[in-house]
Amino acid sequence: SISYNKLGDVFLALGRTDDALAYFESCLKISRMLAEADPRDAQRQRDISISYGNLGDVFLALGRTDDALAYFESSLKTSRVLADADPHDIEKQRSLSVSHNKLGDAFVTLGRTNDAFEQFEACLRISRVLAAADPRDIERQCDLAVSHNNLGEVLATLGRTNEALEQFEASSKISRTVAEADPRHALKQRGLAASHNKLGEVFTTLGRTNDALA
Repeated sequence: SISYNKLGDVFLALGRTDDALAYFESCLKISRMLAEADPRDAQRQRDISISYGNLGDVFLALGRTDDALAYFESSLKTSRVLADADPHDIEKQRSLSVSHNKLGDAFVTLGRTNDAFEQFEACLRISRVLAAADPRDIERQCDLAVSHNNLGEVLATLGRTNEALEQFEASSKISRTVAEADPRHALKQRGLAASHNKLGEVFTTLGRTNDALA
């Protein structure tokens, strides 16, 4: 199943979504069979959750948002069971946050902004706990920055501009810290630039043009 999953990732990255779909479906079939053989094996259940999430990604890329939503909901359900059973397991908690995030993305695509807000807010709660537990872990800090940004975008769509500004400022602060710690890392610098851009958009909406230009 791991080989199918990796091939699916490659085909999805190449934009060959139909091929990715075929491999992810094969991966899910195997993952289900293995999980049914030993329902108490947490890793096998996690593999199913990942398979659901990957299929959701493909269906979202194909524009089949309702199908994507169904798979993301299945992924979230499985991730929540695993996380609740072992609240101190970092990977299980992060998997749960990812499931919330993917479901939020699907809701955004469907225009269900309030539902997206709930998912992104849940993701942020988990990301905060994980980041606070190990402030030196760059990946956790990046996850937290993304969570703030996603919540900010939804709040901006809902017209809650001042609240959106708070989220974007929090994201920008984290992104700046991460970027300054590794000035040669292109993705981190790009993340900081994106954070500045979001802040500029919100300042413009609020009529704070001097801040937008800063």
